[in-house]
Amino acid sequence: MLADGGVLECSPAQNPEVFRAAGVSLGALGVISWVTLQNVPSYRLEERVRVVGLGTLLPELPSLARENRHLDCHVFPFSGQTIVKTLNPAQEPAGKTGVNSFVENTVLRWACELSRALPVLNAPLQRLVGVLVGSSRRVGESYRIFATPREVRFNEMEYHVPAERGPECLEEVCAAIRKSGVQVFIPVEYRYVAGDGFWLSPFGGGARASIAVHQYHKQDPWPLFRVVEPILRRHGGRPHWGKMHSLKAGELRELYPHFDDFRRVRLELDPRGKFLNAHLREALGA
Repeated sequence: MLADGGVLECSPAQNPEVFRAAGVSLGALGVISWVTLQNVPSYRLEERVRVVGLGTLLPELPSLARENRHLDCHVFPFSGQTIVKTLNPAQEPAGKTGVNSFVENTVLRWACELSRALPVLNAPLQRLVGVLVGSSRRVGESYRIFATPREVRFNEMEYHVPAERGPECLEEVCAAIRKSGVQVFIPVEYRYVAGDGFWLSPFGGGARASIAVHQYHKQDPWPLFRVVEPILRRHGGRPHWGKMHSLKAGELRELYPHFDDFRRVRLELDPRGKFLNAHLREALGA
């Protein structure tokens, strides 16, 4: 639904430029009122969890990405302990899929509070992860295995770097956090996402490694973010559009080859800027 009230349909074959812009539109083109999705039949996933040291994990990351449908790693920078989760399609019947989210979230909340009040406890608390989290395996319906309740509030910065630079960037981010002295308990998250063809997609042009840092909501996130953002940018990272970053239009243009194509299509569809707000004017230079 366009700014003038008209309706425009787009697909890879119909209005293809609008389609490539609308895949990640930031709400700046119009109101998406109808979407056709290509789904797959329901399926089960096998989840495997283990804890390893960061030094052991880094050289394994490329092969783990190739050999598993999904890979999700949570790195505790002050201890090097890393929770590694892999997810793959499974044929066997579903078993017990529940997790004790109350205990998980309660432990995380108290660890954040303790490390905030007594920073000297941060590293020892992170070293306990290897004791509290053991190896596990479960099989269940995909929607149950994917979902992880998160009840502890935090602020987050996430960048997506070229996949081949992911391990090096992750190592540098963790080393910088340790050196900075910024106290943060919530781990750094690392995962891979496949590439696509949308103009403003962080994954446009090829697969990327996503690296996210989180700060407990009672702490100012920017001391942490200012430490890691230059590293993520130096490795060619693109910021997650829905999370915190400091980039403006000029810097974003350098990251997206079709940035000006998006601006052109946006201007054609909404010449008076009805769908812009202050943030979008700054991000798009509109």
